[in-house]
Amino acid sequence: MEADGASTSEMLPRRKAVGWCRLCGETRTLSREHIPPRGAGNKGEPTGYTIDDWLKRETLEHLPGGRRSGGGIWGYTLCRDCNNATGGDYGKEYGRWATLGGEVLAQLPLAEFASGTVPMGVEAGFPDVDPPALVRQVLSMMASLAGDWRLTEREPVLRSIILGRSEEPLPTGWELVMNLYAGPRSRLAGPALVVDGADGGWAWLLEAAFPPLAFLLKIAGPQPIGPGVDLASATAASPGKPRDVRFTCQVGFGYSPYPGDYRSRGEIEAAR
Repeated sequence: MEADGASTSEMLPRRKAVGWCRLCGETRTLSREHIPPRGAGNKGEPTGYTIDDWLKRETLEHLPGGRRSGGGIWGYTLCRDCNNATGGDYGKEYGRWATLGGEVLAQLPLAEFASGTVPMGVEAGFPDVDPPALVRQVLSMMASLAGDWRLTEREPVLRSIILGRSEEPLPTGWELVMNLYAGPRSRLAGPALVVDGADGGWAWLLEAAFPPLAFLLKIAGPQPIGPGVDLASATAASPGKPRDVRFTCQVGFGYSPYPGDYRSRGEIEAAR
């Protein structure tokens, strides 16, 4: 599997500026947008790695280089109005899913899963959650990660779904899935072309993988994006009606730099 995408500096600028809001499309003073929301544990001083750092590593466990940054993972991507509009109900809902996902992972034999050579799945139940609110937060995150691709300008329906809470399907051909994510590293990706070397299948993907959840959005291409909880259908409902949900999903790991590659350490080592 190979990938090519935008750099972190283009994806999440760290300097305050007047610019194009990646959600509403207006030119305004931009504010800090945390991806994922701070309430999901996105705090502290994470270390960011480039693709070169990944390629220079000698083991799956150790990455050389990296740059530490304060205050979690964030960038000046949204105007204050859009930041506030999504950070309220949507951001709190994301935090609830993250808490529940962490509780599920805490009960699993993750060391055993990580050393295994086959993908591991799990059945889980999340009580009193709001999938339409979650999916709108995730789409807002993806709009930020899209950077100069200007995702909401290419597909204005996203603004209607996120800001207007409209009940509409995603653009034709798009897919959005969620999996539980055990790390050990977070992985954010702007639009990246991922090619399957085995059969030549391809897809343009965006990803936000931050333990305990990973979200993968396909915006073009014939290649399916693999197993996971389908969130795309949640845009056809309006947020504000919590319910109990049960689902089956993969337990993914972050031992690879490539979007959508959730193989365990054992799977990667076995493929070498």
